[in-house]
Amino acid sequence: MSINTRLATAGQITGQGIFDDTIYDIDVAVEFLEGEGFSNIFVLGYSLGAAMVVNWASIRQNEGIRGIVLEGCLYSGPTSQKKRFTTWGSDPTYEKLYGRAKDLLGDDPHDSAGDQTFVAYQCRGPDRTPGSSEIFTYKTWWFMGGPEARRAMAYEHIDKIKVPILFLRGEADFLTESWEPEALAEIVRKAGNRNVRVKQIPKARHDCMENPDAMVNEITNMFLEYSVDPYIRKDPAK
Repeated sequence: MSINTRLATAGQITGQGIFDDTIYDIDVAVEFLEGEGFSNIFVLGYSLGAAMVVNWASIRQNEGIRGIVLEGCLYSGPTSQKKRFTTWGSDPTYEKLYGRAKDLLGDDPHDSAGDQTFVAYQCRGPDRTPGSSEIFTYKTWWFMGGPEARRAMAYEHIDKIKVPILFLRGEADFLTESWEPEALAEIVRKAGNRNVRVKQIPKARHDCMENPDAMVNEITNMFLEYSVDPYIRKDPAK
């Protein structure tokens, strides 16, 4: 089942897409599948969605989950965003944006009534064209990419996840660096979860769609390894 969270599409523009709140969207999706009788549930997140899954799984620890797949998972979303803003010379700068957001949202950013939509020019590329810019509200940016967006910093809480984890990264990924999934996997292993693997997908970029067969094979192998067959009868004679 494919779901959109409140942060999908226009969520970060309208102010409703608060990163921390996407945990409830995943809750509902899993509850629905369990209610339908599914016993082999894996949760896959891609890019920002991978950070959402890490946040969710580190808090919920749902016993019905067989494992999670994290594709293009950043070590820290805010750190990565700050690096992009600095590299391309964004307008406003990351630091100025943080100051504006802090002044506007006040002491309670989540429930602040003072939110506004803005454009971060030249934060994804070398010019001010739409492809090189991005639109947020100060509130959605605060919880997704700001320096206090702790729930979007996967490295801070991924050690709480005890179910099997598969990290996927395209070898030519322009956004997630090669060391990031390896570093996150090491944090998980040191916390006692040994069911962790990292797979670099050859000839693939951030979404791995340049080599879908290799990506799907890795996911399928994980499903086969950790799924439990619900149709095996308890009494072999029957």
